[in-house]
Amino acid sequence: MQSHTLRGRNLGLIAFAIVVLLGMISVPLLAGASSFSAGFQVEHSGDAVQNDLYVAALRADITADIEGDLTLAAGSATVESNVGGSVHVIAGTTTIRGDIAGTLYVAGGVVRLDGTVQGNVVVMSGRLDLNENATIGGDLIVHGAQAQIDGVVDGKLYGSTLLYNQNGSVSGNVELQSDRIRLGESATVGDDFRY
Repeated sequence: MQSHTLRGRNLGLIAFAIVVLLGMISVPLLAGASSFSAGFQVEHSGDAVQNDLYVAALRADITADIEGDLTLAAGSATVESNVGGSVHVIAGTTTIRGDIAGTLYVAGGVVRLDGTVQGNVVVMSGRLDLNENATIGGDLIVHGAQAQIDGVVDGKLYGSTLLYNQNGSVSGNVELQSDRIRLGESATVGDDFRY
């Protein structure tokens, strides 16, 4: 019984990846000034990517800097580079150790942030782990997700979460609807905390 469930889940993930892949193929072709990579294992290293980068893979490792936006649909991914634009993450488990000049958008999955996001972070589902060396320069907006805040949010935090854990600092207001809230001993909030 369990093997049928795993097989069905794997087939569902493959079907999802194919749909995302087909959608991601059409965008770079229409845009003309974008790079596209797809496959079971994708690796970008070496010279900087001079434009937007679209990646669809089961496993992605990105160490080359990207001057434009990064759109990432992967089962698991590691981004150890600087991104000059925004980053869009669709599902999977992603670790980001580089710096993002724009906004980080998360549409599912788990994102572990060890770097800096100069703009906002928007998490629509899944989980965000903001590690203690990480910084968000703008606001953190969370809806229908879990958030572990051990780093710094320079703006405000608002939204709705299933679980909210904070050991780091939020400089602005916190306005949150949550099933569970845990504030650690080292948690600080610069303004009001409303829940």
